[in-house]
Amino acid sequence: VARGDIVKVSSTGRQPAMTLLDSVGADSSMVDYTCNFAAGLSAGTSFFYPIIDFQFSLTPQFAMGLKPFFLSSSGETSSVTALGGFVTGNYYGTDLYRGMWIQGGVGYVQFLTRSIEIEENAGSIGLLTTFGWRGYWDLGLNIGVGAGVQFIQSPNIATVEVRSANFQPIVVLDIGLNF
Repeated sequence: VARGDIVKVSSTGRQPAMTLLDSVGADSSMVDYTCNFAAGLSAGTSFFYPIIDFQFSLTPQFAMGLKPFFLSSSGETSSVTALGGFVTGNYYGTDLYRGMWIQGGVGYVQFLTRSIEIEENAGSIGLLTTFGWRGYWDLGLNIGVGAGVQFIQSPNIATVEVRSANFQPIVVLDIGLNF
């Protein structure tokens, strides 16, 4: 501490601790990142699939995102493949890509099912709502942990039951990079 600097000390004689929402406290050297790229996993009661989540800032607390995904499952006589994604709106309670978040999205999923004799294609709309927390470390690294609800309209497929359709609870875990 240079001569003339004022250091605020609490009544206990210790410096105040950082809040739990920030892994790294805000200071003048922090960079305001405009994008976040994250990769991780989304899981429900009857499915799990890898996700990629690309978000770009609109304001200091709002971001738009693209969240593509791929789902594949097979049994003895049939298989289901789904390729789709969501366009999302994201609100961060602290700053972009830090602290508590709420996410809502709308999307589309294309299903391909195969059984012994029949192959079917069908498209479905999807909705997504999650809430969670994103921690932030130096160099733009972050981790997100969340939960929510996903709805995928039951596809018009006769030969295979798609268990990931309709309302499903989900958990989300990803690791990201701000740039």
